[in-house]
Amino acid sequence: MDRSYDFDGIIRSIVWEETKYLRHYVAEVKKNTDELMSGRILVVIPSLGWDTEDKGQWARPRYTHGLSVPKVGEWVEVYFIDGSVNNLAYMGTALEMLNMKPLNYTGPTMHVLWEMPADKEQAITYNADEKKMTVKSDKLAIDGSSEIVFNQGTEKAVLGTALDTWISNTLKVFADSHLHLAGTLFDSLGFPCTGATGVASAPLTAPTNYLSNEIKLK
Repeated sequence: MDRSYDFDGIIRSIVWEETKYLRHYVAEVKKNTDELMSGRILVVIPSLGWDTEDKGQWARPRYTHGLSVPKVGEWVEVYFIDGSVNNLAYMGTALEMLNMKPLNYTGPTMHVLWEMPADKEQAITYNADEKKMTVKSDKLAIDGSSEIVFNQGTEKAVLGTALDTWISNTLKVFADSHLHLAGTLFDSLGFPCTGATGVASAPLTAPTNYLSNEIKLK
């Protein structure tokens, strides 16, 4: 029977129309460059018939104290805040779509805290068995921290300021004031002759690039 003339079908259609903006959907990311710099993405929602980019809609992120914008081609979970068609939000990558399992996930005790959408080799993970957090990154920067604690090594770190003070105030002073006896004023046994005079050694040039401007230790 034609659903449009079927009572049950009519009821279902009414319910669908009245609640379609109260549902969650999966949507494909078409653009992720937001001129407002707020993390918005342009998405299409096939379930609503918005299956081409010209029918797409901008969705704003739903994140708590963090933001990782998905890349173009990924799928995200979206919903309409207050049921308003003009108030679309996304909750993050829907990894169940298109078999997009996190690359760094190896089992239930491996927690993938974050993966770079464009390069999944860059990631932060926590291994519950080993109680170890791993940061896979080409470069690690920790800004605004006055203290960094590392307790897993066996070697002690060098305190650069203390070393710099010793080099400048002790080693260099000693080296600059040290006298070398003249090479021709030694006896046959190799001992310096009585009354031999010496010449000052060349002043020590201390290095200037051994203190890091990036890492501070305590």
